[in-house]
Amino acid sequence: YDVFLSHSYLDKVQVLALVKLFNKHHFCVYVDWIEDKQLNRNDVNEQTADLLRKRMKQSKCLSYLTTKNIINSKWCPWELGYFDGLKQSKCCILPIMEYGSRFNGQEYLGLYLYLEYASRAGVDRGCDFYICNQNRTKFIKLHDWISGSTKFYQGTLV
Repeated sequence: YDVFLSHSYLDKVQVLALVKLFNKHHFCVYVDWIEDKQLNRNDVNEQTADLLRKRMKQSKCLSYLTTKNIINSKWCPWELGYFDGLKQSKCCILPIMEYGSRFNGQEYLGLYLYLEYASRAGVDRGCDFYICNQNRTKFIKLHDWISGSTKFYQGTLV
């Protein structure tokens, strides 16, 4: 997988839209309830954790979908921590809804780059996925970042 999408199941509608958008840009996305339908959210056990670890090892990056619902997730912080330890510097935050810029109670999220769907001002004709710093002044295309490039550009995303 290109992207392991860590999210709250309560954001299912947004997740489906994101998967469609990722696929449009030729990314293979892992979402547990889409790819591994046999998982039972009411019976989370050691096998569940083992399968998630396996899927994270098969993924190139993790995107942490930040919404008001993720605050109550017990699994998402575990996924982020496990993946960050596994593949340092390949985790990003995908803020699809503003719920506070300081990540109250989850201040550690401020350590990560953002993933945004945008275009480069004056350069791109269409939108693409970009990894950027939190003030959006340095960025790199997600495809390039996943491939190992560290060349960030300066400019503006719109």
